[in-house]
Amino acid sequence: MESELPLEIDERELEKYRAIVLEVKKGSIAAGAGIKKGDRIITINGSIIRDLIDYQYSMADVNLKVLVERSKTELIEFEIEKDYEDDLGVSFEKAVFDEVMKCCNNCIFCFMAQMPEGMRETLYVHDDDYRLSFLYGNFITMTRMNEEDFERIKSLYLSPLYISVHTTNVKLRKQIMHCHKAENIMKQLEELTSSGISIHTQIVLMPGVNDGEELVKTIEDLSYFYPQLESIGIVPVGLTKYRDGLTPLKSFDKKSALEVINTVKPFQSKFRRRFDKSLVYLADEFYFLAEQPLPEGGEYDGYPQYENGIGIARSFQDDFHSMRNKIPSKLKYSKEFTLVTGVLGEKALANIINDLNTRVAGLKLNLVAVENEFFGEKITVSGLVTGRDIINHFQKNPRDIPENIVIPKIMLNDDRFLDDVTIDQMADELDSNVQIIDNDFESLLRLITG
Repeated sequence: MESELPLEIDERELEKYRAIVLEVKKGSIAAGAGIKKGDRIITINGSIIRDLIDYQYSMADVNLKVLVERSKTELIEFEIEKDYEDDLGVSFEKAVFDEVMKCCNNCIFCFMAQMPEGMRETLYVHDDDYRLSFLYGNFITMTRMNEEDFERIKSLYLSPLYISVHTTNVKLRKQIMHCHKAENIMKQLEELTSSGISIHTQIVLMPGVNDGEELVKTIEDLSYFYPQLESIGIVPVGLTKYRDGLTPLKSFDKKSALEVINTVKPFQSKFRRRFDKSLVYLADEFYFLAEQPLPEGGEYDGYPQYENGIGIARSFQDDFHSMRNKIPSKLKYSKEFTLVTGVLGEKALANIINDLNTRVAGLKLNLVAVENEFFGEKITVSGLVTGRDIINHFQKNPRDIPENIVIPKIMLNDDRFLDDVTIDQMADELDSNVQIIDNDFESLLRLITG
């Protein structure tokens, strides 16, 4: 029914929040009520909907009054009855209905500062928004947060959050992040954890900056927050070739990577005895650089920082071994695929690919490691390989361009690489069939047997 804006709603405040419906699921409660794509949800039960968190919490009510703005000219209020566990069945254009909180730091290692010009705008947006940390696991520094933000986190119990710490040395953290508010980290972590909020923490490690004794201190300081501290993830600094005018930094090599492993290993053993978990976890890259074996799967404790590149290789290898009984000994029809990976990915996959080629008659898997010319040779992870790098790699030998190219999903955002090259564009330029698989062995097995 047509409605009017409630008198208690401040129109200036309301203008900040734009909960635009992107899609209404067919057969959903929203569809039955008459809510449409493009509608703007103003309030639910009289409260402004500021973000996806507000929306999700409003779904706890069984009787809803949903005030919607349609075509900027019409206000409609929908009265809806639903069960407690039901959702309306709508999705939104964005997770936050005002502006994403941008990062105000100027970290000496920031990857955003090391990208060339001319890429799509979204790649230069560096958020530092606690809401996206809660919803999607984005790491935040908390230097933009105010007292109201902390109160909302605690009152709504937004847990867990993902926090970029880097170091607990106040002076050093300010130097690394170039932000005076960086000094508040221990106080902020205390406020969150004492209120029952769980945290995952991240350390971007830089040789000669926050490693060695500084790393020891940071791990010891953070362990104080256990059990609300769920993990400490340590990842190596990524340095592209676009660093002119930036703080000089070094990459990890075999020797320095081994030193990190040897620094962390005693903590992992101690924490496992005390807490029955490793608590601190190293990115796969450290083990490959140091030419050391990966930890056993159980030592990752459920892979709490899998999306941060920690444990991906071990998980893939363990999945391979657990599914070996599902691997056929022979294919009905011969198949050949070329799997694209990064330099480090090749180290993780080579033995598995060789095993599959030996084990499965009629199967030929080619593993191609593409060097990162776009960002520079120091960037070796698969997730940062660009579409143009892959195209250029294969076009060096036009007669040998594969018929079937397989791309891991980790390289893509939807169907686009970091440099905005699409899968269709790649397929056209190489005149190949380009397929996407998830970043696990099960997806590779489906490709082989499908």
